Order: sequence, then structure tokens, then C-alpha cells
Amino acid sequence: DTRLKLELAANAASLDAATATAGEREATVAREERDLELVRKAAAQGGTNQRELSDAESALAVARAQVAQARAAVVVIEQQRALLASRLADLDIRAPFDGVVTVRHTEMGAWVSEGGPVADLIDTGTLEAWFEVPQELLAAANELAAGSRRGPAGPPPIAIEAGTDLVVVGRAGIGLD
Repeated sequence: DTRLKLELAANAASLDAATATAGEREATVAREERDLELVRKAAAQGGTNQRELSDAESALAVARAQVAQARAAVVVIEQQRALLASRLADLDIRAPFDGVVTVRHTEMGAWVSEGGPVADLIDTGTLEAWFEVPQELLAAANELAAGSRRGPAGPPPIAIEAGTDLVVVGRAGIGLD
């Protein structure tokens, strides 16, 4: 990830420069607006000619176009930064579940082919257990499972599946009396 981090640092410097350029261009627009207003006042009093007024209007239009161009450059650099950040995040290997590493197939810095094994993980967040429940106790087990919902801070979820394709989802931590 060293190269990507260096590219991100260079991108941050480019973004700072582009933002400063955009600010400079906006200040130029403000100055050109003031100049145009002064030329218009002078023209109203007969103190200037049409060419000076036209030049001031053109200078303001050019300054506004430069602001738009500078802002677009900032957007492009921000998009490049997002792409670099995404590429850097892609280097982190994350499991889609909580677990522990049981076997490592590669070492830090080694090249891994696409789809190749990196590590073996065991899921510690899911436990599957099968219990035989007599048919006459199924209704009570379903009631206990349905009544065991305790919210996100409570025990992990459980599901009771019957041979009749009935599924009741509840939370662990229930007991049968």
C-alpha cells in the first residue's frame, strides 16, 4: 500500500493547490465585478467609451469561466482521491463474519493469485445445533423462541424449524421448564 499512500499524499497536495487556485479565481471575479461597476458609473457620466465597458464585461466573463474551470479541477481531484482511497481499502482483506484465523496460507507482502487462499477462518458468530423436540412440546418451544426477542443488546438469534417447514425466529437464552 506504500505507493497508494504516496499517491494519496500527492493528491492531497494537488487538492490544496487546486482549492487555492479556485479561491484566487473567485477573488479575480470579485475584482472584475468591481471594475465593471466603476466603468459603468463612469460611462453613465460620460467619462469613458464603449470599448472600455466592453473590455470590462469581457474580463468579467473570462474570470467567471476560469472559476468554473478551477472548480471542475477541484472536483476531478476529489474524484481521483476517492478512487485512490477505494483502491487502498481494497487491499484490506475482511471476512464477512466474525471469526478467528486457523490457518495462514500466505505471508505479509506475498503475492496471491486471484481467488487463491489467504487464510482459513472459523465463524464464531454462528452456532448451529440440532435438537430433537417431541411434537407435543413444539408449540411451547415456539412460544419460548418467539417471546425471547430482547433487542440488539440481547443474546444471539435462534431459529426453530419444524418438519412442517414452520420457522420461528427468536433469541438465545431461553429455557424449557
